[in-house]
Amino acid sequence: MEAGSGTLNNVGPDGPLDKSDLNAFLNTYSSSPPDSWWRTNLNLPQYYGYQTILQGFHHYDIADGKNYFYYRNPVLGQWEVWPWDLDLTWADNMYRRCERWRRAVQEPGSE
Repeated sequence: MEAGSGTLNNVGPDGPLDKSDLNAFLNTYSSSPPDSWWRTNLNLPQYYGYQTILQGFHHYDIADGKNYFYYRNPVLGQWEVWPWDLDLTWADNMYRRCERWRRAVQEPGSE
């Protein structure tokens, strides 16, 4: 996904080929659904594990809706979030103000 949209990479045997399931999920979660919707539609234990690892390893290259997959688990019937593109996990150059910050640290008073 890039900017909250994307192409299908893999479709399970029962998945629609037109992304209608993904689009419905994205449209609903963008509309601030109630807690009960989240418990029904998102695999919360998996999501909490994903967030724990993401925060623990500083994998913040997920801004702008990219570098993760949405996967609908066919057994649970719930959506899951899975990371990819981990090359900037420990880096600090994915932030928009990185060069300005770097100059300020390396050359105090340069701003």
